[in-house]
Amino acid sequence: MEEKKKERFLFWDILKGIGIVSIVFGHSQNLGIAIRTVYYYHLAIFFFISGYLYNEERYGDKPFEFFARRLKNMWVSYISYGGLFVLLHNLLSEYLLFPSDDYNKKELLYAMMNTLFLRCAEGPAGALWFVPVMLGAGTVFSVIIWFCRNYLPASVRSWAAAAFCIVTGLFGIALNRKGLFLNYHMQTAILVIPVYYGGYLLRKRKISVEKYTTWYGAAACAGLFWYFLAFTKESVELSVNEIPGGINFYVISAAGIYLCCFAAKCLQKIPKAGRAAALLGRYSFDIMALHFLVFKTIDWIHARLISELIENQGGFPYSYPELHFLYLVLGVLLPVLAAMGIRKAVHGLGHVVRTWAGSQET
Repeated sequence: MEEKKKERFLFWDILKGIGIVSIVFGHSQNLGIAIRTVYYYHLAIFFFISGYLYNEERYGDKPFEFFARRLKNMWVSYISYGGLFVLLHNLLSEYLLFPSDDYNKKELLYAMMNTLFLRCAEGPAGALWFVPVMLGAGTVFSVIIWFCRNYLPASVRSWAAAAFCIVTGLFGIALNRKGLFLNYHMQTAILVIPVYYGGYLLRKRKISVEKYTTWYGAAACAGLFWYFLAFTKESVELSVNEIPGGINFYVISAAGIYLCCFAAKCLQKIPKAGRAAALLGRYSFDIMALHFLVFKTIDWIHARLISELIENQGGFPYSYPELHFLYLVLGVLLPVLAAMGIRKAVHGLGHVVRTWAGSQET
């Protein structure tokens, strides 16, 4: 039983690994059709995973506890990286990695306070806009489940939850299509509720994702992708409210999620590749937070190797298209190594402190 549980979570870690590599790929390339492809699914996959892993038994009647736990998990990581970027602001500006006006003490304090409220405006933290969206989507979804469980008859709860999620998503479409930007990108959090619900429904109905992801299903989804890529001009860029018309956002997201699940299923059958992808999935937050900083560090080093004028390395998120492969590989690997090193150092320091405290007591 324990082995099956480990295998199940390995699959979802692999899926997160595919998602985060897709994000870094999308940020590190200028290949138009390839970028459009990964943007069709690379954020949606994380909402789908969160929906599947939502623990209704524990949080179904406790939406505020769910919010508090999610906030705690995300907030610590967010302020750790956001605070680091604020402290490095002047240094990164001086070396032209992220050119900007220097902070004085008052501005530094103000920027740090913004980070505490999930509003870090530093250049390296650009991808972290996604964090409050994930928190908001989970909270809205948990409130819908709580309401249905506590105020509706058992016979209609499932249908009502589905209806509420669909209506919420349609409202999100309207907000996005009108170009309305709410605080913390909540228009995006509302938009993705049906995707969140899709993952939840699979777990609720005990539908095996691995069993129903087949090569011919993947081929059909790939064909659907090709249709949208080749015969429509529709693109997805959630950070700027760019989504396809009608319900096509959900059609494209579903096809992309299916393809990712099939890829995860294939990787799971290749032990080394599967474990590597799962490792990336477990460190997906760190990769999300650090890959822009890695890109610009590569730019800085490359500019000096080729004696490039420093003014020419100010592009964002990168300056040298010929280094795409390097951006992708190091943008994934270096954050993982850095995070592993930091965790090891923190655990080592904790062990030293505990040992010292124990010796003081004796």
